[in-house]
Amino acid sequence: MPSVNKIKVSLILGLLVALLSLGSNIYSIVLSGFSAELILDLLLGLVIPVLYIIGIIRFKNALLELLGGGE
Repeated sequence: MPSVNKIKVSLILGLLVALLSLGSNIYSIVLSGFSAELILDLLLGLVIPVLYIIGIIRFKNALLELLGGGE
């Protein structure tokens, strides 16, 4: 059973990866100009971290419901 701290660390790391991906893509757009390819890279680079964050939140909620007796 994962501890609350492990869930918090996982969530923080997921947010950090999403922010780094966003920052990197914005930096690329600023340096090389606006293009459809860079916008596509921005969207695709955020898909995995966002899905990870959603998964962690759903896992936390399911764990709370299980431990709380399904209230």
